[in-house]
Amino acid sequence: MVLIQGGMTILANQMKPFFTPTIIAQLSSVGGLLILGIGIKLLNLGNINIENLLPSLLVIVFFTWIYDKWKR
Repeated sequence: MVLIQGGMTILANQMKPFFTPTIIAQLSSVGGLLILGIGIKLLNLGNINIENLLPSLLVIVFFTWIYDKWKR
């Protein structure tokens, strides 16, 4: 377990320059929507499969990175 957590910490430290404030803001907004979906599912207001929406975290990082590169 220590190796996995240590590896994740080293990877996060190496990826620090990649995560700009724009990417962090986009990830926060997508994460908030996923949490909203979890709440809707817990309250039985709808049937939302959150696990199907998890790739949106990767997609938003990719699209925001492309947009930032294109904008410069």
